[in-house]
Amino acid sequence: MTYHKFTWQYSLCKTNFMKNLGPNAQATILYSQIKKLQKELLEGLKKQGVFIKFEKDLSALLKKEKISQETFEVLKMFMGKERPTNIAGQIELMMDRTIEKFIKTNKQHQTNHILLTLTNEGDLCRDQYCYPMRGEGMRLKILRAMIGYSTYRKTREIMDDVSLTSAESFRDAIGSINRKARLALKLPAGTNNNLILSKSHSGYMINPLYPITQD
Repeated sequence: MTYHKFTWQYSLCKTNFMKNLGPNAQATILYSQIKKLQKELLEGLKKQGVFIKFEKDLSALLKKEKISQETFEVLKMFMGKERPTNIAGQIELMMDRTIEKFIKTNKQHQTNHILLTLTNEGDLCRDQYCYPMRGEGMRLKILRAMIGYSTYRKTREIMDDVSLTSAESFRDAIGSINRKARLALKLPAGTNNNLILSKSHSGYMINPLYPITQD
């Protein structure tokens, strides 16, 4: 068996192996590969001083693996949200932005999903549509408290995060967010298409149909 044939068969087996894994396992493997790329970049940073090579390598990795939207959501959670204060943190932020850009520009991951962006000012936008939340203090806090979670969060956890004590006020805020988001962002009608989903004894979560990125 030639080297090239062996390499091709190995690559095919690896691709089939990835397809058979769930999103958590896929994201874990991808995260280790990305961290390997990060290590390689750090070793060359002292000589190069630029991030261009790494961004190209990362984009190539994401394109090659052809992973699902669900895997991307788990992968983004691994990346974290804190603002970087050193070179390694800057690379981490660049990885997250590259993944977000890949999702937005790759049509394979746009089917059945409506991508939303929450600006630094607090506006929730979809292409040319926008839901101005900057003046809706508590509602904006509630939305931010759920971004980044791929499963339901307990009601009490969210209320504690936003310093809200009234369960009735919380439910009213969720209802208002869903109504305004549907109208302002032209979201599909129906309870299953709400921006925020609720489930008895489980809590609330952002609808997976609407991945939200933050500027």
